[in-house]
Amino acid sequence: MQTITRHLLAAAALGAAGASPAATVHLQDIVASPVAVNDFELAPEFIAATWSQQGIRATQMDGVPAIGLWTESGLGFGTRSWYPNGGDDGWTRLTLDSGENFDAITFFGGSGWNVPPQSLYFELADDGVIVLSGTLATSFGGSWYGFAGGDFDEVRLRASGGVVTSLTDCPSGGAGSPGGVLRCNFAWVDEIQVGAFSVVPEPGSVPLVALALLALRLSRRSATSHAS
Repeated sequence: MQTITRHLLAAAALGAAGASPAATVHLQDIVASPVAVNDFELAPEFIAATWSQQGIRATQMDGVPAIGLWTESGLGFGTRSWYPNGGDDGWTRLTLDSGENFDAITFFGGSGWNVPPQSLYFELADDGVIVLSGTLATSFGGSWYGFAGGDFDEVRLRASGGVVTSLTDCPSGGAGSPGGVLRCNFAWVDEIQVGAFSVVPEPGSVPLVALALLALRLSRRSATSHAS
């Protein structure tokens, strides 16, 4: 967790120093007027590994369940959302079909693991190179997450119980399935929106330094829980 905290603080310092562009993280809907939305409502009940809607693509990477992605889990809004049925050992990749960078992207998401504490690990990458990563608190019921800055073309997500610190981390301990899949990732997403960053900063829009502190508090709560 200390490594993640340093990374977030370093990113904040670069932003303050005027590095251009600089990715930012927000805990709210940051695209008030989306130019495209992928809400999965047009998707079938089960998806093999990838789904694109209005040019926004979700792809499940590594360890996809044999049954595929289950869109009728009841998580998120409406009838459908993106969820590896019962968990898998992979991660979710969000991109644009055009391959362009995101100006801003926001989505409603969480973890299908229903025992707290839970966390969502993210990576923002540009041409395969990570520009920002970190760990955020999450929940079974979900909440809004947003990333902006224009310097990334890919969002990578993994969520589970405990403090997830990488795309291969399994703090929940995981569990094997009949098909041999280790279930360490339970990230689900819905209502993916892209467009211009259009939210005036307010308490719900958390700066990177505050996110680092949030991640640190999550780590301490997890350690306390395990100790008891």
